[in-house]
Amino acid sequence: MVGSIRDLFYDQLPLTVMKSVDRRFAAAIVHDVREISNQEGTYYKMTLELNKKKYKLTVNQAGEITERKETK
Repeated sequence: MVGSIRDLFYDQLPLTVMKSVDRRFAAAIVHDVREISNQEGTYYKMTLELNKKKYKLTVNQAGEITERKETK
């Protein structure tokens, strides 16, 4: 198997990931969360909305935001 992707609810994320996102994006609306597991490990991609701006994040299991893009 090369890898897997599954959709999650925000409250299904590991606590370290939730705390990291909550600390940087308090009161954000979470639109979607995906867990991606492959040979490199497990990480999470999500789309958030805060103050009428949308963000796409990639967060690793340690809670580090490895990618952050603002979208329109």
